[in-house]
Parts: sequence; structure tokens; C-alpha cells
Amino acid sequence: MPGPSVQVYQPADVTPGPRPSQWQRDPGIRELIRYFNQPERRGNWTAIKKKELEIISQEIKRCQEDFVYFAKNYVWITDKSNRDILFSLWEGQELILEKILWMKSRGMAQKLILIKARQLGASTVVEALIAWHVMFFPNRNALVVADVQKPRAEYLFGIMLHIYDMMPWWMQPMYSSKKYDTGLHFQNPDDKQRSTNPGLNSRVMVQAATSPTGIGMGIRLSAAHVSEFAAYAEERAKEIIESELNYALPRNADTFAVLESTAKGSGTYAERLWNANVELAENADWYPLFLPWFFEKTRFIAPEKGWVVQKPELDMRERIKDEWLICDNSDCEQYRESIFRGEPLVGTTCPLCGKGTLIPVVLSDGKLRFMWQERVNKERRGPDELKELRQELSSTPEEAFKLSGVQIFPQECHDYVNSTIRNPLAVGKLDTQGNFHGIDWTKAIESVEYYPCYCKGCNANHKYDDDLYLKIWEFPEPGRNYVLGGDVAEGVEQDYSVGWVNRIRQHPQEHDVHVATWRSNKVDAWKFAEVLNFLGRWYNTALMSIEYNYPTTADAVKNYYVYENLYVWKHPDNRTGMMSNKYHWLTQFNSKPKLWQTAVRWLKAGIWDVHDREFAYEMKRFHKEEYDSRSASAEEGFHDDVILAAMIALFTSHDMDWDDATQSIPIAQDVKSADGAPWRMYCSRCKTEWGATNPTDFKECVNPDCKNIMLRAHRQFDDSLEKAHVDFNDMLDSFTEQEIASGDLPYDAL
Repeated sequence: MPGPSVQVYQPADVTPGPRPSQWQRDPGIRELIRYFNQPERRGNWTAIKKKELEIISQEIKRCQEDFVYFAKNYVWITDKSNRDILFSLWEGQELILEKILWMKSRGMAQKLILIKARQLGASTVVEALIAWHVMFFPNRNALVVADVQKPRAEYLFGIMLHIYDMMPWWMQPMYSSKKYDTGLHFQNPDDKQRSTNPGLNSRVMVQAATSPTGIGMGIRLSAAHVSEFAAYAEERAKEIIESELNYALPRNADTFAVLESTAKGSGTYAERLWNANVELAENADWYPLFLPWFFEKTRFIAPEKGWVVQKPELDMRERIKDEWLICDNSDCEQYRESIFRGEPLVGTTCPLCGKGTLIPVVLSDGKLRFMWQERVNKERRGPDELKELRQELSSTPEEAFKLSGVQIFPQECHDYVNSTIRNPLAVGKLDTQGNFHGIDWTKAIESVEYYPCYCKGCNANHKYDDDLYLKIWEFPEPGRNYVLGGDVAEGVEQDYSVGWVNRIRQHPQEHDVHVATWRSNKVDAWKFAEVLNFLGRWYNTALMSIEYNYPTTADAVKNYYVYENLYVWKHPDNRTGMMSNKYHWLTQFNSKPKLWQTAVRWLKAGIWDVHDREFAYEMKRFHKEEYDSRSASAEEGFHDDVILAAMIALFTSHDMDWDDATQSIPIAQDVKSADGAPWRMYCSRCKTEWGATNPTDFKECVNPDCKNIMLRAHRQFDDSLEKAHVDFNDMLDSFTEQEIASGDLPYDAL
């Protein structure tokens, strides 16, 4: 028989402060439970005295106010060894909870999209949150959606049921239903008493994604957990998330919902949803959070003597060091993203324990030994198994969404790009004078809302600007050479106009390094020309290579802004007159393959460091319709603007080295030998000679005791041929309209 109704406490929204780093049961809780479990009191409300009822009410109030207090003292879960243990959050679970509490503190609906590696406990913490939500607060409706496999739905329902069953009898709310088919319904089981003692009237429903009645059946929801949503049929997943949940979840601080899944492949609705929310960050409908494989502490193998960390794992260590931080307090050791809401967190105080300092994560040799063993075993079984490993035990979101189908870029290119992707140093925009504006987070003080701009004299707060299209990884360095590739969109709000800046290597031991990206689909061709002009001049008057298929932007840069370092089309097969009289880059059926063939070779060789995540997204969908086709582009519904701008920048900065024999641009040569190199370099002072792939890579003599800048270069194909003289004043404007319209402009015969 149900006991008397305890007064329900509705807590106000409280900004979360530092939470305890040790998940240990509070002193006195065990004794409190034992006291009320004595035979004369257990289940007997009439035996509970007024003072004891006050103690119970106070304990319920503390649980209502703080999920952490409830979870560590009263939530029991089953571990991997099938033992009942009190809830103690793992690193990934702690991060999920932190994001939810942060959004709640801002008065927002807590909607989280979670992509993760396997076995990180995400479902457990979400189910515990839903249990807390419906068992302590009235009139709450929660929904758990699982895939078509009933065992998965039953498992999630079982987590909540176990939490309820293990709670002290005096904390359990009344229920009228506690079955999988009908869900958990917390109300007075005696319908005749509900008018005076209704109970909480909160409930949890469990449905399959394939439910024909629709998710939630038109019920107003206050909590939802959509499990493994990437495994749903695409149209059904879109219907559930975009329509049914979108209208069922009110936008207030009492609402929380989590979409969680491992990724199931690229080119899917799940990946498009993830990418869109990553781009919008804290302004997204669903806040994006990724949990990598190393959050699970048992993924460790002690390295045996003589074992050495291999390059794939070394690359992984370097990228993780850039993207993740850890608290150096040994009693905490909580992981955090290196950048949160645009603010770098390295060196700041840990918000969890309030004691430690956040420092970069350096994966131990034992962690990398574990991943190495997983990798080599999967490699022996074939490429599909290796893709599966990267999906199930992903270290980055780019790995999580595995490739499907035949791609232009082989897996080793994707692996290298994944290892070089980094968070941008700055995000901002260029004004009409070419000045860079954006928040200088190294000087910002968020507690007093002080967000200084990089541009001196600018007092604007750019935190909520919606035109911050420029991402910077390296600011311009004096004396360095840069190239700016431009891909021009057909129209506003369709494809993207993109400017991509590479720092060109100065000697073969260096890499070409991506340093900046400007990307937007909200500017017209004339505005884009202004951006490219300022961006190119900022980066030391970079060599500018603009796609000329839509000539407005390129012509404006040349004729209106009189940019003086434009790319000039080459005759790679004409050794006496390589330079043509045409400006800009024209993408055609016989020139485009040279772009991606060069990009593949350089990425496979590991000498082009790409930092932008958008490049990694686009290269997954850059494909050919048929194996023998010379045409490649993005899959239908996707973009290739970033990757084209990037490939144009790479190719045009090295196209003087094009080799007809191999139909490619040779990669780095040994500067100590001139044999076999396409160019012979000669110092006029110390007489040192050396081979070179590109003579413009060298600004001074390679002899460290000389450093003379007076250098000469000769092509080695035939020493009797003189270098062709080019009169830039005689250059024609650009390609003619007829040449462009023909669509078959012969690249090698210009």
C-alpha cells in the first residue's frame, strides 16, 4: 500500500560549481539506509515518526537538487563482471554530465549529440539521468528510443528498472506500471486515490525506431535518449530527429535529450547532422561531443622490452596532444577538450576539482601498444576490418565516420590527414581595409566578458558575429612564401567560395603546410575578390591561383585590385617556353586529374600538412563515377569546394616541376645530390651545387657557412637550352570566353 505523499521540491536552476573528483558514498548514507530498513520500519509509513519523516524529506530534497549526490549515494549499476556497484562516473560520463549541467546553467534545453567509441558508458549515464528526471520531479515524460533490436531496448529499460529497484524503499515513488511494454509510470496505483494523492505522474516510455505510431505519439517530452541513431534507416532517423523530437521537446531548462551512437559510415544523415552541429558549435540545435577510445582505462597493454611506438600511433599521439587536455591532479585526472566555446583551456584550472591544471594529453606507450595490436591484427584481416576498427575505437570524429565505396583518396591519405588536423589558432574576418578581426583568447577574461580583438583600436565584441569565415592556423611569417588557392561558387547560398593558404616549403626537408581557410556561401563574387586580395597581400603577397571557370572574381582581383602575383598557366611540355600568356587556373577534364593525382602523392608521402577538418570531410566524398573515368567530384548532395581550393594551391605552387614521364609533380629530393633532380642549383660565391625539385624553394645557399642569396638555377634536361624569357607586360587578360565555353581546352598545348 502506498505511503503518504511527500511534498515535491522543485529546485531552481543552479549554476554548477566544482563537483567532487572522488565518487565515494557520503558518510552516514549506509547507516541511514540500514536504520530505515529495520523490520519495524521497512515499508511501514505508520511507524515513521515526524522527525524521521523530516530526515527523509531532506534527503529527497538533496537528491533533487544534485544529480551527482543522488548518483553516488543511491544509484546502483551492474558492471562488466555482473556485480552490483554504486555509480562512479568514468571520464567520458563525467564529460557528458558536465556539458548537460553547463547548458542547464544557461537556461538552455540540454540537447546533446554524442559520437563515441565503443564501451564508454554513455548509455548508462544517460539512463541514470532519465531515472533521476522522472523519479524526483512531477509531470515529466521521458522517452527512450532504440533500434529494431528488442534486446537493446530491453537493456536500456533494465538499467532504469534496476536503479529504481535498488533505491531505498522510502525514496521510491509510487508506480502504476513497471513493465517493458507499458513503461514506467509513477503515479498512485489506486485510481480512486489519485485526486488527493496522485503521485508524481511522471513516466518513461521505450519505443523502437521502427514504431509505426510515431515516436512519443504526440506527447510533450521533457527528456529523451535516442540510442545508436546512426544505425537507423536514413529517412526514419531524419523523421525522428528533425520532426518528431523537434516538436516534442520544449526549449527550456527542464528539457534534456541525448542522441548517441557510434558512427556507421560516411555520407550518411548521421554524419551530415554531426558536421552541421560541429560547425555551429554552442549555437547548434544539438551540442556536439565526441568521446575517443582512450577514455576507457582498461585499453592498455604494458609494452614488452624492445617494442617501439610506430608512426601511425605516433601521429595519433601528436593529434590527441593538440585536441585533449587532462587535469594534473592525481585525484581527478578528468579529460577536457583543448578548446571550449572558442577559448583555449590549456593551463587553466580544472573546473571539476578546482585544484589541478589542465595540461595536454600524452597517450602512454601502454595505450599506444594496445592500439598497435588492434591495428596490426585488423590489417592482416583486410581493409574492411581496419575501417571497422577506426569506427569502433575511433580517436577522432573523422575516423569514426568510416569510408564507404571506392574513393579517389586511398586510406593512407585519410590516415595522414586525420593525423595533421588541428584546431585553428584564431577565427575571425577581414574588414574592408584588410585588417583581421577576431577574439584574442590569450587575453580574454570571460568572467567579466572581456573579449579583446586582434585588431588594435577595435572595441567590438566579436563573440556572436555570424560572418567569421576565416580560420587561421598560422599567422603570416616574414620571409616565408605562401600560395592562395581560390575556388569560386556559382551563386550565393549554394556552393561555397573558398580561399586556401599553404606555406610553401623552402627546402625538401620541410612540408607544405596549410595555414588558413576562408569559406562562405553568403558572399557574392565581388566581395570574394576583395577577401582574396586582402588575404593574399596579408600572406606576403602570396601566389594567387583562382579558379577561372566563373571569371568574375578572378578578373576583379587582376583588373580592379591589380594584384601583382597571380598564377600564370604553364606549358609543361614546352621546354623552350613553359610560361603561357594566361592568368588563373582553369579546371577541365584534362587538368583536374593533375590536381588530385598530385594531392594523393603528396599526402601518401606525408609532405603536405592539412589542418582543416572540412578537408577531411570532403575528401571522403570525392570520387569518380567509374574507375576509368578522368572526372572526379563530390558525391551528390555534398561539397568539394575546400578540397578543390586546397589542391589548386598545392599544384600551382609546384607545377614548374611537372614531369611528363611520370605525369606528376615529383616529391622532395635530397639536396645533397644534383643527380636525377630536375634543377641544378649553383651558388655564385662558394660554388656549391645541389639538386632541386623547385628552384624557388631556395632563398639562400644550402652551405651553412655561406648563406649567399645570389643563386642560379638550370634545368637538367638539356644544359644547352636557355631559360625562356617572359615579358609579363605582354600577358593577355585571361582565357577567352570561347576557350572556356569549349570545355576541352588542351592543358598541354596552350
